[in-house]
Order: sequence, then C-alpha cells, then structure tokens
Amino acid sequence: MNYQFYYLLRAIVPQLAMSAGTMTYATKEIIMGSHSSLGPIDPQFGGIPATGVIEEFENVVQVIQDDPASTPLWQAIIGKYHLTFLGECEKAIAWSKGIVKDWLLKCMFDGDETKIDDIDRIVEFLADHSEMKTHSRHITLKQCQEIGLKYSRVGK
Repeated sequence: MNYQFYYLLRAIVPQLAMSAGTMTYATKEIIMGSHSSLGPIDPQFGGIPATGVIEEFENVVQVIQDDPASTPLWQAIIGKYHLTFLGECEKAIAWSKGIVKDWLLKCMFDGDETKIDDIDRIVEFLADHSEMKTHSRHITLKQCQEIGLKYSRVGK
C-alpha cells in the first residue's frame, strides 16, 4: 500500500464497516455515528473462520488425549481437511493481523513507534475470535474508544 497520501484519508462509517469494510483501519481517522460499528479481523476460507478452524483442531487434540478411543471418529472428520489447511489458516491469521498492525502504525498513528504496544493491544482485541465469536460481530463506537482507535463522532 502506498502510504504517501494516508494523511488525507478518513473513513466515514454511516452504519457498518464489516468484513472487507474493516479496511477503515488503513485511514487517519474513522468518522462514526452512535449507531455505527466496525467488524473484527477475521480471515475466512470459504466462509469458515481460520481462527475457528485452529480452535477446533486444538479442541480435537484435547478430546483425543482425554479419550483415545475417540480417535477413529475424529480421524474420519479431520481427514476431510487438506494436509496444509491448518498451516494456511495460521498464515492467514498472522498475515491479516500484520496488515492491520501496519495500517494502524503508518496511517492512524502517524508512524509513531512509541504506540506499538497500543497497536498490538488493538490488533489482539480485533482478532480475538474467542471474544468476537463470529465474523458478523459489531464493534461499537464505545468499544472503538475503549481500545484506542482514532475516531470522530458525528451526531448524538
């Protein structure tokens, strides 16, 4: 992304900026109303959340460790996934978090390296699948304020 003109960009979110709309994180500021909301960082594979896949595989490992007799059942289920699918999910998660971290640092936080910890905290919140639970989770104006995103509020 060319950051030459980032300081000119402000995203106006009249209602929702979900899924690919979360590219609002690549702007200097987000303009929102009290009814506006953003979406989480949630890479998908054919509508399946990459983080959800990782969580389920970790759950299966624990179930098999607790009950080895369940292994044949889980082998049949897990065997439907391509050998590299877990790795692709992990890469998609790391890549999406890295992109948003870069956007926030270079755009919203003007390249201020002293804000790295704040940016890391914001990215971890936005990418926390156990907290967000779904791709369609709405992150409210109040939550944006609490996590430290730069925004302007319009209206009441």
